[in-house]
Amino acid sequence: MSNLEQDSLEQLYMKRNILEQIIRENSDDPRVREPKRQLVIINAEIKRREEAVKEPPDLTVGLKTLNLEVKRGR
Repeated sequence: MSNLEQDSLEQLYMKRNILEQIIRENSDDPRVREPKRQLVIINAEIKRREEAVKEPPDLTVGLKTLNLEVKRGR
């Protein structure tokens, strides 16, 4: 597991804000390529997590959790 996977979503938002500020303030510096690269990775991770939240979890039904009722007609 990488450090990025261990970070909470709030930590990722904070890192994204810091990188965006660094990029804004140093737009003419050639070293800004690395923060831009990191920002792309963090944005992808944020998007992946936000999309995962939208999908409902898989439903697993086993014999122990299955409840069936049988009605006999008369």
